[in-house]
Amino acid sequence: MPTSVWPPWCRRKPSGSSSVSVGELDSDLPTRVESMAFDEELAARTRAALGDVRGVTEIRMFGGLCFTVHGNMAVGVTGDDLMVRLAPEEGEVALAEPGARPMDFTGKPMKGFVFVRADGLKSERMLQSWVDRGVAFASSLPPKKPKRSTTRAPA
Repeated sequence: MPTSVWPPWCRRKPSGSSSVSVGELDSDLPTRVESMAFDEELAARTRAALGDVRGVTEIRMFGGLCFTVHGNMAVGVTGDDLMVRLAPEEGEVALAEPGARPMDFTGKPMKGFVFVRADGLKSERMLQSWVDRGVAFASSLPPKKPKRSTTRAPA
């Protein structure tokens, strides 16, 4: 593939060598990748709605924030939306509710996951209902075991 087809940050400066060092990369190479911002206010409201649910862990993932219950995803905040994990059969029914739409993170809707826009989260009661449903499903799953560290012993 000709070099001109690649975006500028993927191109090497001509050097005659087949390998490239960091110093040979184009100077217009982006220096960092910005993560997708999420609605901090919705995240705070979600934390409050989770209240004293036991076993909740907050994890940054998918460019947003995810709340798990005993290691199983319950709800999350992605952009301005609430992401809710439901039983697969409940997901279809939930799409009829205000603000709900399929979670199509990968371009293909995922069964049992929905995004809820702001118009479906206007009141604390509306938000609490979604959070409770996500927590109920996550709580119905067996707890996940913590992942083991893969740190190598010195050679």
